[in-house]
Amino acid sequence: MTFASFGIILYYIFSDLPPIANRHLVGTLYDFPLFFGTVLFGLKTVGVIIALENNMKTPKSFGGYFGVLNISMFMIVLLNVGLGFLGYWRYGEETQSSITLNLGNTDLLAKLVQGLNSIAIFISYGLQGFVPVDNNMEFVFAETFF
Repeated sequence: MTFASFGIILYYIFSDLPPIANRHLVGTLYDFPLFFGTVLFGLKTVGVIIALENNMKTPKSFGGYFGVLNISMFMIVLLNVGLGFLGYWRYGEETQSSITLNLGNTDLLAKLVQGLNSIAIFISYGLQGFVPVDNNMEFVFAETFF
């Protein structure tokens, strides 16, 4: 669902891409704290990462230069930076807090993207609580039977 949304968003971006010379390449110093906060918010997967390493068949594959963590985080950063750059290039200063809001509310494809993203967030939201629930269930199981 997320990759389908990315594809549709890229369709909207490339449909009318202005010259890059029309955009400011560097923001103001005042906006940098918001930028860094947004970047860190976009990379908030600590709870899922810990669970992933603990449940891997070969946990040694998790770390290292070409381990699961570095490769997956590289791909996530690449997708976020790429979509952010292209979204700013297309919409400039009118870019809203979510690029899906720039697509409009009348087109069927724009509504489809918003729906797909909503469903993807709804489905994946439970993953954020996986580690506390999983650890708590082990504790309850051990307390009950031992």
